[in-house]
Amino acid sequence: MHTIPCLMLSTTVYFLWHERNNRIFSQQFQSHHSTSKGIFDLIRTHIVNMEHKSPIPNSVCDIWGIQHP
Repeated sequence: MHTIPCLMLSTTVYFLWHERNNRIFSQQFQSHHSTSKGIFDLIRTHIVNMEHKSPIPNSVCDIWGIQHP
């Protein structure tokens, strides 16, 4: 379960860094809703596609909107 917080941190840092660079170098801006949706979607995709030793817990599926296996 410690993998998800690490994934959340790294994904958030990446998206914010990318948004910063777009604003500085390309003068392109995304809304904070768009950025947060992108972060959420990428984390959900990683959780689903990771190799798991056991099934994903129902609580994690409920939080991230993943269909129960």
